[in-house]
Amino acid sequence: MLEGNLPDMKKNAKRLDKKLEIPEIFKKTMPGLDIIFDNMPDGILIGNETGIIKANRKSLEMYGLTSIEELNLKIKNIPQILGMRNFKTGEIISNGDDIYTQALAGKYLTDEFTIIDPETKHEKIIKSTGIPVEFNNKKLAVAVINTDITEIKIAEEKQEKLLTRLVEAQNLMKTLSRSLIQVQELERRNIARELHDEIGQSLTAVKIDMLNIMQQTKSAQIQTQLKDSIQLVEESLNEVRELSLNLRPSILDDLGLLPAIRWYVDRQSQRSGIKGKVITKQIEGNLSPELQIACYRIVQEAITNIIKHAKAETFSIELERKSNDLHLLITDDGIGYNVSIARRKAINGQSIGVLGMQERAELVGGWLDIYSSSKKGTKVYAILPLNTSSQNIDKIKE
Repeated sequence: MLEGNLPDMKKNAKRLDKKLEIPEIFKKTMPGLDIIFDNMPDGILIGNETGIIKANRKSLEMYGLTSIEELNLKIKNIPQILGMRNFKTGEIISNGDDIYTQALAGKYLTDEFTIIDPETKHEKIIKSTGIPVEFNNKKLAVAVINTDITEIKIAEEKQEKLLTRLVEAQNLMKTLSRSLIQVQELERRNIARELHDEIGQSLTAVKIDMLNIMQQTKSAQIQTQLKDSIQLVEESLNEVRELSLNLRPSILDDLGLLPAIRWYVDRQSQRSGIKGKVITKQIEGNLSPELQIACYRIVQEAITNIIKHAKAETFSIELERKSNDLHLLITDDGIGYNVSIARRKAINGQSIGVLGMQERAELVGGWLDIYSSSKKGTKVYAILPLNTSSQNIDKIKE
């Protein structure tokens, strides 16, 4: 990787003793260091402006050479002999002494190259690092360390491909989940409408007919039976209305998110005896149908959890528009729970409410987290972008 017109090794050796001024303690340990140096797994060259002074076995193997003398003689042509290219750009290297000369100037420099292995003829990737060598603030020499990183790069490439596939799979799963939820909401709306318009009206007609028959008959026994039947029809009507509202409240489509949430909070408060309130700040303008549905379903799931598990006396729903996001905060004064355990249960399929809320938020480009502790209640906090098509979850988290 080094290039230049270098003097012969006899001149190098003479200049080396004079220039390096190696301390006596270094000379005593030199034989042992030579063994270590020669058996290093990386290729190491040591030299100065006069040429290559020392090269270990691995360096010579990389270049397909047998001695330092041969290395100094052929160093000018090594880039061409090895077919050297810049790893990042693929540019052919004709002058390989940049790292060497930069290190001589006192700069630490690293680059990556591809070479053709002289023995196997296979391409290898080499990381070359030039390090200035100093002693007592004197520049003595330069060390160039060449490391074969072929296997590392292959592993990195495989990892990158796996990560790319993983991201693609995650994006596909999100697309499928989004489509599934859209289909689910459409089916819910259609079924709710069918229950209300068709079954509800049919049951109402049956009730009216029974009332007419009851007025026309004089049999006390038949009237009693009709009263029982009318009561059953009324109960069925109430159940149908309940199913219809739970599937998709018409108020959400007709009047929008805030009236739907207020209606749902009042309804659940009356049923459960838990006091609920809705707080809104700066909520104006139209919200996308996707955002309204996601927000409503998160509120619905959170309130269901509060009623079933929290043993709370009060809860609140806060909605606030900040910049281009809708901030949703749901709090209760209940007993709290272990969020980590709840998430593990959800992953195992035991309870999917927590994951359902999180998925609803993420599918519109938002973010949701839950904070809870024993006897201090629970907070469900979500940030949902008003522009659901162009937001990024990581940016929202930041």
